[in-house]
Amino acid sequence: MLTSDQVASGAITVAREQGINIGTELAVIGFDNQPIARIFDLTTLDMKLNEIGRKTFRQALAEEISQEEIEVKLIERGSA
Repeated sequence: MLTSDQVASGAITVAREQGINIGTELAVIGFDNQPIARIFDLTTLDMKLNEIGRKTFRQALAEEISQEEIEVKLIERGSA
């Protein structure tokens, strides 16, 4: 399952309530590397949202579309 860190944390909570072992019976990966990911030991993707927003804003001001790669980093924790 891949979803935002907040939604993934909710999924982990419900799975734990159901007795599902996170990391062995269910893998959960979030994206956006929010502080809640550390609290829930959630594997996540750091997508540098500030950089994405800045580049998108600049494109809107320039009224042009460009394609640029943005580095994404996998932060491995116990949920996957």
